[in-house]
Amino acid sequence: MISRDVKMAGLVLAVALLPPVLLWLRATGDPRWYVGGDVPPGQLLYVLAKLGGLVAMTLFIVQLSLMVLRVAGVRAVRGWWSARAHRILGVSVVMAVLLHAGLFTSAASLRSGHIAWHPLMLNWSSGFYDRMVSLGVIALVVMVVLALLGHRIARGAGRARAIHRLLALLCAPLALAHSFAIGSETGTPIMTLFYLALTLAGLAGGIVLTRSRRRGDNRAPG
Repeated sequence: MISRDVKMAGLVLAVALLPPVLLWLRATGDPRWYVGGDVPPGQLLYVLAKLGGLVAMTLFIVQLSLMVLRVAGVRAVRGWWSARAHRILGVSVVMAVLLHAGLFTSAASLRSGHIAWHPLMLNWSSGFYDRMVSLGVIALVVMVVLALLGHRIARGAGRARAIHRLLALLCAPLALAHSFAIGSETGTPIMTLFYLALTLAGLAGGIVLTRSRRRGDNRAPG
């Protein structure tokens, strides 16, 4: 039998997936356009990597927002959003991030004709684009660390909870900057509004988490 926590995490996941998928379809059009002999190698994977990035960014901000509402003591959230549901959504975030990175690296490999490791390497000297990609690499590593710390928190490690929240606050601007700076359609009004909404949610989360940390409130998951 499916537990209540799994159902709630699934519901939040389904609702959160809708905006990035619709925006992706609006920005890229029919995915079938990117299949065929007249399309550059790896182009479909690039397009799918973009979807993975949008999904990962959205899920991460949603998870951060729900965690913040629990920290703030909002009863409407604390009553149905449990620590287990939080961890389930966290696993989904990490899977989306890894899928995004894997698709992007695979696309670069197909385009170049050899295995391309350079997208996963930090590079601050080759221009704006590579610097923004490097921010994404750092955000990816931090998200994996967040997932590992989440496992420690589930086993009762109090210090890990404080580090977990701090890393979440640091990761949000890194991921947002990476996603917005190198997205080819982020200059359109609807995408700008989408990223503005994510940014405002992240800022609000940062303020609430910082205040709760000063009060020593450790009620929320992660």
